[in-house]
Amino acid sequence: MADFFGIPFDLTKDSLCRGTGKIGEFYCYIIVAWNAEVIELDSKQNDSMFSYYSKWLLSTSREYRKEGRSIIFPMKRK
Repeated sequence: MADFFGIPFDLTKDSLCRGTGKIGEFYCYIIVAWNAEVIELDSKQNDSMFSYYSKWLLSTSREYRKEGRSIIFPMKRK
């Protein structure tokens, strides 16, 4: 994962693959969920709001799994 995205990744206690770092001019937070779904969050600022949404994404992914829901979010258009 690190080679593909160019940022470091780690494995959480509940087996989510999580990467954080800067890609180009964007700060990125990437989760590879249990079903291999890649969920990306990025921002030009590495501020408290980006930190908040990174934590929200992780906790929401876990909550969805507990409820048996798919962890799929809308894709952004570039």
